Amino acid sequence: MQPVRMIYVKEGRVRYLSHLDQNRVFQRAVMRSRLPLWVTEGFHPHVYLNFLRPIGLGIESEYELCDFKLPEGFDLGEARERLNEQLPEGFFVREVYLPEQKAAEIGYKDVSITLTPESGTTDHLSEAVDAFLAQPSILVEKKGKKNTVTVDLRQVVELLEKTAREHSLNCLLRLPAAQEGAVSPLLWAEACRTFLQRPVRFLCRLTVVRNQQKAVFR
Repeated sequence: MQPVRMIYVKEGRVRYLSHLDQNRVFQRAVMRSRLPLWVTEGFHPHVYLNFLRPIGLGIESEYELCDFKLPEGFDLGEARERLNEQLPEGFFVREVYLPEQKAAEIGYKDVSITLTPESGTTDHLSEAVDAFLAQPSILVEKKGKKNTVTVDLRQVVELLEKTAREHSLNCLLRLPAAQEGAVSPLLWAEACRTFLQRPVRFLCRLTVVRNQQKAVFR
């Protein structure tokens, strides 16, 4: 058996699935596809699927990653097709390939956040976001499994691009995604909402995962 990796899309209603529910969806899809994936040993054998830094609940993604194992020489294009035939709407496998880097090398994620006022226009929204980002510090509470820590988003989140549209404003951010120190884009969105003091809808979408040198993670 050889390790392989897939990149898949998660969008629409399935972005509200928990990680556990998403795992069940892929387990069922694999079983129905009859792909010869490696199965764990022991009293409760199951298909081995390792999701790498899965994005949080409510966030869409163009670049989710999952590792599994297939027999050497198995057609990876066929594996992609068979999975897509069984996955529900909202999930789509873009590519199945031989991994080039280890999960520990993941360093950053680029996330697109679209801000849409719930009423009125986007007038002054761009200037308000500039003022939010110009603060000397943006302190938020990040809750972990064992404790809560204070994070300064001003120091760890980089604004790559800001684009004004007719009815919305799009911000492309780069956030840390390593095992230690990862930051959810929802922390940034909520801090921005609080600063703006106006009803604004946020849609977060992961666009790409990068390694510690900021190159595209493969």
